[in-house]
Amino acid sequence: MRETIMATTGTLLKATDIIAERAALMCRFLKAPFPECYCMNISSKNIQKMLLFCADDYAACSIYRSKDASGEGEQSAPRG
Repeated sequence: MRETIMATTGTLLKATDIIAERAALMCRFLKAPFPECYCMNISSKNIQKMLLFCADDYAACSIYRSKDASGEGEQSAPRG
């Protein structure tokens, strides 16, 4: 029984680590997206961009870069 609890706890800790790692790659504007963000209008035309930019390589996204550079996102999605 103790081994099962230890194994489950270890699995949960690994899952938590994976989630934390993935969250660090996700766009901070996902919590408060702008109307032009890919995640706001999911369609077959932009789902690839949403997966790429919103959930993985947000720094390469032109929407993210323009909002970040203008400071527009500071009120809605603080860094961190």
